[in-house]
Amino acid sequence: MKEEDFVAKWVVEPRVILDVGCWDGADSMKLKRLWPDCRVVAVEACQWVFEDIGEDVRKSIEVHHVAIGNVDGETNFYSCVDALIPGKSGMSGSMIEPTQKLLDDSVNLRFGIPRSVPCLRLDSLCKRLSIE
Repeated sequence: MKEEDFVAKWVVEPRVILDVGCWDGADSMKLKRLWPDCRVVAVEACQWVFEDIGEDVRKSIEVHHVAIGNVDGETNFYSCVDALIPGKSGMSGSMIEPTQKLLDDSVNLRFGIPRSVPCLRLDSLCKRLSIE
């Protein structure tokens, strides 16, 4: 069973889908195809990942550069870089500073200098975007 079929089987017709940490928007697009009348809102905290989201995605869904956290304002975001692919952002990042244990255990992962990114609490994002 394809993952889209599995999701469609168990999810009631949604009015709004919020994809937090949407990366390239591929999953958001799958959900939009499953429910074309649904409002799909995607958020991505990593600046360069957000900038690389394609125009085809941006035309179909709402995309916002923001982290979801426990404060409204700014927060540090630690982007992961895959050491096996120089200059290529990994598929993870966090607002929590990586521990030394994580760095020791994950020899192929390196985290760049934290960057300040916009941050909203989930309720603030929903209010700002008129999501009930």
